[in-house]
Amino acid sequence: GFRIEHTDAPVVRDTLVSNGLSATPENWLVLWSGPRMPESTYQDLCEYQRVNHFPGSTELTRKDRLWLHFNDMAKLFGGAAFDFVPETFVLPDQLEGFIETYEK
Repeated sequence: GFRIEHTDAPVVRDTLVSNGLSATPENWLVLWSGPRMPESTYQDLCEYQRVNHFPGSTELTRKDRLWLHFNDMAKLFGGAAFDFVPETFVLPDQLEGFIETYEK
């Protein structure tokens, strides 16, 4: 079975049902959750259960967080190793820098 929580996911629901799974509040195989899951959910998972989120994944999946980490690594290891990514701005915090670069 499967469980969907904190989101409306009709395509996911239809896909799971068409593959023989049914909605169930307990003993589920797949949990499809909205934006964030409590840490306790991960701690209580059984080996056979699967979820669509992983702890800390927003650091890679949110563009603003990814850029901040990328920028930190460029400072640490040198910009030449990271020159394949165009200059990026996190708005609205870096709006002035964006405008300056855009107007060049």
